[in-house]
Amino acid sequence: MKRLFWCCLLAAIITKPSTAQDVPQWVREAAGCTIPAFGPKTAGVVLLAEKRVVVEPDGRVITTTRYATRFLSREARSRAIARAVYRTDSGKVRGLNAWLLRPSLPLKKYDTAVDIAAVNNDIYNEVRAKVISATEDSDAGSVFAYEAVTEERSVFTQFDWPFQDELPALISRVVLTMPCWLDSVKSLLQSRARGSDSFRIDLHVGIAEPAPD
Repeated sequence: MKRLFWCCLLAAIITKPSTAQDVPQWVREAAGCTIPAFGPKTAGVVLLAEKRVVVEPDGRVITTTRYATRFLSREARSRAIARAVYRTDSGKVRGLNAWLLRPSLPLKKYDTAVDIAAVNNDIYNEVRAKVISATEDSDAGSVFAYEAVTEERSVFTQFDWPFQDELPALISRVVLTMPCWLDSVKSLLQSRARGSDSFRIDLHVGIAEPAPD
């Protein structure tokens, strides 16, 4: 009887649905925004694409990526994938979480990622990725969002950010925060910080034009 009780309790814990309190405020805001009308060939729309890069005084780079997409058709569910890329010799993934908001089903939260090689045909490669997939659970009308936090200490001091791909993006931005002692960078960007230990650079775009059908 005790064994049956514990089995039932474990099953209840595993199948307990997530609640609205499990969803961060930025996910709720992205999912609740009004989207413009798009043509029938537009499979989805990016509600939020954001990268926040913080350069620490000791040289570590902390990057937080937030992404939210609404699927307008079933074909777009292949994009319900969260990915955090890192180098095994100089970086790590601090966290990777994803949320799936469905029109008529309970909210689903994902916090268990699979660690895979970034390139499969290499004999050895330091680049790996943690991945969460919600493709099987997604459908038209769903909103898939994820947040990835990585830490990197590397000689490579550049990063890229595609503000928009084949899907239209409502909000796409980069926020860069770095120590004030980087005078050469400050001079290059013509930005001066006064009375603080860091300064911030915001690069973002507003509502994009619908992609042509």
